[in-house]
Amino acid sequence: MNNEINSQFKTNKTLFLLGIAGSALWLLADIVLGYLPGGIAKAGFMGDAKVLEAVLAGAPLWRFPVSATICSLGMTLSVFGYMGIYNSYKNKGLLSKIVLFCALAASVGGAVYHVICASSEWIYVKLGGGEKSFNLLCDFMAGHTLPMKVCGLCWCLFGLLFFISVIAKRTAFPRWSAIFNIMIFYPVLMMIGYPGYMSGGALIMFTGLFLLLREE
Repeated sequence: MNNEINSQFKTNKTLFLLGIAGSALWLLADIVLGYLPGGIAKAGFMGDAKVLEAVLAGAPLWRFPVSATICSLGMTLSVFGYMGIYNSYKNKGLLSKIVLFCALAASVGGAVYHVICASSEWIYVKLGGGEKSFNLLCDFMAGHTLPMKVCGLCWCLFGLLFFISVIAKRTAFPRWSAIFNIMIFYPVLMMIGYPGYMSGGALIMFTGLFLLLREE
C-alpha cells in the first residue's frame, strides 16, 4: 500500500513539473509575441490602429510563427499539469472529470487562438501596416472569435469548479490553497496589462500546487 502511495506521489510531482514547464513555455511564447521592438503589446492594443501600428513597427516576421509554435508545445505540455489536478481528487467522480475536460478544452482553444493572434499580426506586418491592413486584421479577428469564446468559457468553468472543489475538500489540497487558481491570478495580471496574464496565472497555479504536494 505504501509503495502504491509513494508511486502516486511521484507521478503527481512529475505531472505538476510538466505543467510548470508547459506554462513557462507558454509564457515565453507570450513574451516573444508581446515584447516587440516597437513596444509592448498590452491588453487591448489590437483595438487601436495607432497603438497597433506603433507596437508592430519593425517587428521581425519570424516572431509570430515561433511564438505560435512555442505556445502550442507549451499548452500541450501543460495538459499533464491538469492531469495532476485530476489525480488530486479524492473521488474521481463526475466533478473531477468535468474539471479535467474544461481544462483540456480551454487549453486546445487557447492554443488555437494564440495561433490566430500570431497569424493576424504576421499578416498585418507582411502587408506593411496602415489602415487597410488594420481593417483586414480586425475582420480576420472578428471572424475567428469562436476559439476565444470556447477558451474563455471553459477557463471560467474550470476555475470556478476547481475553486469549489478545493474549498469543499474534494481534493488532497488544503482549503486555503484554492487561491492557486488560474482564474484568480488571470484578472489581477490582466489589470496590470502586460502580456502573459493567462500563462503567468497557470505558472503560479501549477507551482503553488506542486509545492503543496504531500506524501500521505
